[in-house]
Amino acid sequence: MVKIPTYNSRLTPQPTFTKPVAPKGLAENIKTVANYANSIADERAEIKAYEKGFKQQKDNFNNFVANFDDASISGSAYTKGARAAFVSNFKTNAENDLNDIAIKHQYEPEKYKQKFDAYREKNLANVPSVLLPDVSSWLDGFGNRLNRNIIANERAFNQKQNLVDITNRFEVILPQMTQSIIDNGYDTNTSIDFYAELLSSITSLEENNVDPVRVNNLKLKLKDEVINSSIVNAFNKAEDKQTFIANVQKGNISELLNDVNDTYKAVGFEFNTSLSSIDAQNVAGKLNTILKYDIANTKIERQNYDNNFTTWYTQSINGFDAGETPSIDAAEKLYFSDLKIDEYKNKIEIVNIIAPDINKSRYSTLSESQNLLKEAQSQLLVVTNQTPSADRNKDLTILEAKVEALTEQVSFKQDAINEGNPFKILSRMGFNYSFENEDDIAKAHELVKSNVGISAERMLVMPQSNLEAYKEEFETADSQTNALAIVGKYKTQFGKYEQAFLNDVNLTDGYRVVFDFVEKEPATAGTIWQSITDREQNETALKNSREDFKADSDEFALKFKENFGEAFRGNEDLFNEIYAGAYSFYLKNLATIGDNEKAINNTINKFSNTGGIYQFVEINEQPVFIPPGVDGNAIAKNVNDMLDNPHRYNITSGANFTLQDIAENKDEYTVVVEGGTAKLIQNSNILFAAEIYQKLPSGSNEFVYSDVMVSTDDGITSETSMTDFDETWSYDKPKNLNAKINSQVKKTKLVESIDNELSPTTIEVDTNTFEKITDLKEIVYKEIADDEGINYADVFSGDLAVTTRDMQNLNAISLYIKDGEIQPYILDYLSTFDYLGKLKNKDVQKEVMKQWKDKSLRVRTTSNTESALMTPLQSLTDIVRSIEIAAEVTTTENFEGLI
Repeated sequence: MVKIPTYNSRLTPQPTFTKPVAPKGLAENIKTVANYANSIADERAEIKAYEKGFKQQKDNFNNFVANFDDASISGSAYTKGARAAFVSNFKTNAENDLNDIAIKHQYEPEKYKQKFDAYREKNLANVPSVLLPDVSSWLDGFGNRLNRNIIANERAFNQKQNLVDITNRFEVILPQMTQSIIDNGYDTNTSIDFYAELLSSITSLEENNVDPVRVNNLKLKLKDEVINSSIVNAFNKAEDKQTFIANVQKGNISELLNDVNDTYKAVGFEFNTSLSSIDAQNVAGKLNTILKYDIANTKIERQNYDNNFTTWYTQSINGFDAGETPSIDAAEKLYFSDLKIDEYKNKIEIVNIIAPDINKSRYSTLSESQNLLKEAQSQLLVVTNQTPSADRNKDLTILEAKVEALTEQVSFKQDAINEGNPFKILSRMGFNYSFENEDDIAKAHELVKSNVGISAERMLVMPQSNLEAYKEEFETADSQTNALAIVGKYKTQFGKYEQAFLNDVNLTDGYRVVFDFVEKEPATAGTIWQSITDREQNETALKNSREDFKADSDEFALKFKENFGEAFRGNEDLFNEIYAGAYSFYLKNLATIGDNEKAINNTINKFSNTGGIYQFVEINEQPVFIPPGVDGNAIAKNVNDMLDNPHRYNITSGANFTLQDIAENKDEYTVVVEGGTAKLIQNSNILFAAEIYQKLPSGSNEFVYSDVMVSTDDGITSETSMTDFDETWSYDKPKNLNAKINSQVKKTKLVESIDNELSPTTIEVDTNTFEKITDLKEIVYKEIADDEGINYADVFSGDLAVTTRDMQNLNAISLYIKDGEIQPYILDYLSTFDYLGKLKNKDVQKEVMKQWKDKSLRVRTTSNTESALMTPLQSLTDIVRSIEIAAEVTTTENFEGLI
């Protein structure tokens, strides 16, 4: 308690009046007030002592400043502050130092262990004994986590090296086998030995679980080399080479291919016994090159016809209007061979048959185009497996062309999206769009989302060529007046898309700061533009005039980073750009006023959260930089909701993590605001937290993932489609399936027991929740599964569960509940998943069952920028997590019997 000072007087007071009597209770009130004042003084003293201990310990890393003998309130608080600062210093330095050691020896666990042991011994020697148990335990845990990671790195590195050696050996042997077959034939011991070694290499890769796509590509490459080199060998031996080429073009080499298959086939590795139309043409072309035989190049008219036909065919199968169909009569008058005439006729027939699907794909979203391609690939697989015949070969040719054309459509859209330029897709569709003003940009972005299926916020605000033109116009401005006029023009043109433009245009040297200042402080914006223009000149002059200029500029850099650096975590490029503008402004200030401290303060105040141009908002317990014109509070609200309810934004994670892991570890993700949109990125020093993604619209069984982002822009209302999500609702399940489940799920069972006379007996008991769920799943599988398993999949099951058993249970539950019927035992089972823990509350279960019957509440859409239909499990999850549970009020009745 802090003492209130009093003052002693040497005079003896003499009463000259009658002492008044205080009213009853006044003395007690005065005492209470005094005690309250003392309590406030104690609290303030304790806070001040804690802060003092924390600060002094921060400045004395190697010496512990606390006095454990001082048991006063201030002394204890001072000690607590010092201990907190010491532990904070120790952990920060240890994390940095050990991470550096781990990076340096990321594949050398023994060296890391030696360095760690030495580091531990050295640094724990300076830890006060009272802190040693906690600090040493933390240090051992952190060091061991890094060590396990390094051991895993070493193991993965060794495995990859072995696989590289196998792949390299494959590439060395393959051309040797090819040359052996061409020179000596496919049935010699040398050729077969080469083939056996190559096949062994592929088997080794499969046994080591190498990427199946990569292994399959090697298989196809090996098969192609065997077949092509065998055909070349036979061609070299043929007496009539022109007839041989004609037979290849017609696919009449089955005897040769059958013999090759009999010689080289292995378990799971057989060769086609016929050539596809495309392969036949390719091989024939190669043989023609060998023979130097090419009739088409002998006459200009035929070459022009062939060129024009090829252009027409290519444009047609890409879905464009290529004009009138080329005349076959004209081809015949040019004396093309019968084989070439047949080729032209076949291609015209192909266009007439597949054009509708190609046009449909051209005007579809990426996900819809993916579905069309997958359907065509399935058709091609069916025809490929049919018995060879003339009709089958014709169908095969048509379907191969269809698959090729649809593949081009999908690839074109994927490439455009990967480039950040979806406007190329709009152009192919024939849409007109512009970027003349904010409304036109909004319409273009709406077209992107409606017709491409991806939010334009993930893409460039406009094509790269446009951005480069704008950048050049601004950076070549020859005066401050012209530069500010250009800035004003751009701000008017882009409106709410200004930040997206600034993020995409990639201005350098700090020029984007001019855009940020021009509206609120146009004079300062002009000064900053001039400062950037004169930066080199100002810097040189200051270096020549100030002996301590380096120290001055270093101090500015340090203070700027101290004030703003934390808010740019995960967005270093933006920080560097803003710092470049601020540094130029600082140089101008220093050159003008000469006082470094004032120059630093003037600059920082211009850029600060208070009185300055920028905002710094707390999001997910992190300071986050918010550009001008962006609603930081709205973004914070949406981000916090996304972290609390990741299912609502189509967030997903790795196979070993669930949505509960994301919600519980949300502090492991950094919020970055750029282009007016918030993105979540994973902290770079996380070893074991769930890596998160956002599902994007995609075709059936074709999932596309991207960065997690959230926007405040609700102007674009069109929804996108996730085919796998939609198919759960449209799936046509047997009408009586739920009735069978309800009647066949066992409610009781017989178990062996002992009666009162200790004799064996059988009694009937209720089945538990898991037994009922198992019955439900088995009935579903019995009713709708085929040899390949159940053909219904609620993909959201993988976001709730990890084990195969649980995901199978959840799929069966999804199928049961999707039409509005639900059972209490299902909710009891779902309550075992942490993310749905609210279901343990029976009142919540009642409310869920009530809402689930209402289709308008049951069928829901996600809240992310690519809003899409939720799956049944996802919708049920959203209902559960949206229900508020009233907090229980604690009364003295709760403690009866305990006092």
